[in-house]
Amino acid sequence: MRLQVYILSQKYSGVLEKYCGLINKGIYVFHISLLAFCTFLVMSGIERSGWLNYDTSVTFSIQQLSVCLDLIGFLISGIGLAVGVQMVVFPALRRIYGFFMGHKEVETEWSEADLLNAVSV
Repeated sequence: MRLQVYILSQKYSGVLEKYCGLINKGIYVFHISLLAFCTFLVMSGIERSGWLNYDTSVTFSIQQLSVCLDLIGFLISGIGLAVGVQMVVFPALRRIYGFFMGHKEVETEWSEADLLNAVSV
């Protein structure tokens, strides 16, 4: 997989050149949000399982209030995930749309024979 990504990045190095900073930031936002998303999900699950299995005297509404901050963090990190994916995908979709609509010509540094040789390795 990494070889294919490397080949594509070398072949189309000029295509997404002006979006590299945005794409890198999007990847970082996605990874940090994914870590927070999983952390809040596990924390909320642990609190809820403790309520279900051990502390049956607490009502559901009080238990929901205790999990409220975890759910808010879960929501914010989910929004961060969506923003990170958009920061990575939309520049590529914009270039692909422009290529197929004929707005901008995509020039590559490799010939077809070079690409076929690199893919077959």
